[in-house]
Amino acid sequence: MRHVTAIGILTFVITSLANSTARAEPFVVTTTTLTTSGQFDCRASITCTGEGTNSVTFFNGTKTATLTFTGLQQTFDVTNVAQPVTLGSFELTQSDGFVFPNHANSPGLPIVKFFFTAHQDMPSSGTSHPLWQFGPGGRTVLPLEIGQSYFTFGLDRSEFGYGQIVYSLRPFPFSINPGMTAFNANVGAIPEPGSMVLLGTGLLVVASALRRRVFSALSARLVIGFRHAGSELRRFKDSAIHNLGSW
Repeated sequence: MRHVTAIGILTFVITSLANSTARAEPFVVTTTTLTTSGQFDCRASITCTGEGTNSVTFFNGTKTATLTFTGLQQTFDVTNVAQPVTLGSFELTQSDGFVFPNHANSPGLPIVKFFFTAHQDMPSSGTSHPLWQFGPGGRTVLPLEIGQSYFTFGLDRSEFGYGQIVYSLRPFPFSINPGMTAFNANVGAIPEPGSMVLLGTGLLVVASALRRRVFSALSARLVIGFRHAGSELRRFKDSAIHNLGSW
């Protein structure tokens, strides 16, 4: 029973830690100020105007479409659980029947690059420059085709053991549709690697100690079992010799 109890304790410790993390009540890790902006650049062979600005106009025959990004500045609390924030918005206006052009030789490639800039003023200063590419053409919407799903900012000093602020795009991937498309993300603080290492080390120490107890208990039981078996064998041997002698 002792080894079963030991394994049960280890399971309980790991489960309790996981549950406590998953069910932790939200608390404010830090407050941040974020300013966002963006600019577009059309890929080669795509006819457009306004490159290098936040508004670009595409041409396809006599029809046009204008894509504009509007950033924002906001201050909000960052907690230990993910919460939704808006990073800005895309506005796509197009003439009736407009379809985004394709690359002449590579119709599957993206047709426009979006250079996003996110600047954090507090709790520490930093700037992130993710790049996303949208396409291909041949349709009335612009799906996200290339780019990562998140960007991060570090904290100058650890707050409650948390070392980074992570912005994870939601939804991902997404498409820019005619009209307004919100550019959203889930934001939250994550523990610094040192805290995770300490947690893992602590679990390994507990597991190691329990393993030694389990092996010790099992070894003791095996020794007792072997001794009992040896005793029974000697008794059986003596009985057999006695019976043979009485024949």
